Amino acid sequence: MEFEINDNSLGDLYQALDESGLPQYIWHPPVNSSEELFDMEWPTMQSLIDDNTRLLIFAHNDGMESCTKMTCPEGIMYTYDHFAQTDDENSTGCDPTTSNDLNAYGYFLMNHWKNDDYDLPSEDNARDLNTYDKLEQRFSSCAGRIPNLVAVDFWELGEVLTFAKDKNILRAITTR
Repeated sequence: MEFEINDNSLGDLYQALDESGLPQYIWHPPVNSSEELFDMEWPTMQSLIDDNTRLLIFAHNDGMESCTKMTCPEGIMYTYDHFAQTDDENSTGCDPTTSNDLNAYGYFLMNHWKNDDYDLPSEDNARDLNTYDKLEQRFSSCAGRIPNLVAVDFWELGEVLTFAKDKNILRAITTR
């Protein structure tokens, strides 16, 4: 899970996690210092299942900083320590905003939304972008590295969940 934290709501996220009963399922990096976080080996899905810690949480904004500067509270890791991402101003391309070496990051985030003329989330744009065909077209344009995470506005509009489910099934089948 990846959260964009705004409006001084980081404390609210911690509280919501605590009240949800999810903390027992959150994976915490097994490192002695935050500097080791970049060199650690990520767990396999099977080891996460075996340990019953299947939830990896990332967040950015609202005071979140690199975990090299602070401990990762509540097991929440700083998004940009681990993710390369596409430009959030471009809803069609798949070039990363960071180093061209996508392998320098554990994960690749495809930002797939377009704000309105007032730079606010747009339901109309989401209806257009969240179709299976548009998601497939954008996803397949990511030559070299398949996105691990797709960020959209209004996930309930369109076919986002069906698309994500299909991509996860396909990835599971092809990596066996």
